[in-house]
Amino acid sequence: MRAARVPQGRPGGRHLLRSRGLAAAIVRDAGVAAGDLVVDVGAGSGMLTLPLLVAGARVVAIEPDGVLGARLRRACPEAEVVSVDARAFRWPREPFRVVANLPFAHAADICRALLSDPLVPLRSADLIV
Repeated sequence: MRAARVPQGRPGGRHLLRSRGLAAAIVRDAGVAAGDLVVDVGAGSGMLTLPLLVAGARVVAIEPDGVLGARLRRACPEAEVVSVDARAFRWPREPFRVVANLPFAHAADICRALLSDPLVPLRSADLIV
């Protein structure tokens, strides 16, 4: 299991996380435990998805880009990869965490969706914005 290779550039103007060490530190500092349900918004190459899986999390990786999503499915078959814009994603009904490098152009909308609805059972959000 390893993060998918991503072409150079910024697909859709996104800033993809490139440091494996930083990704591992983010997951460690988030306190993700085995069995936790974690949503990785804007999963891209799987740089956060992979250490989340290594930590034993059940991962839902949201990646709207078809090419990156296909690569992510091959690189991290244990993750559930969802090809949808995060603003249209239906958040899980069971308690979950978010660990993500948010797509900058939509960060406010995503945070609003996570935080404004009291019925969204969000436990924690560790976000790069």
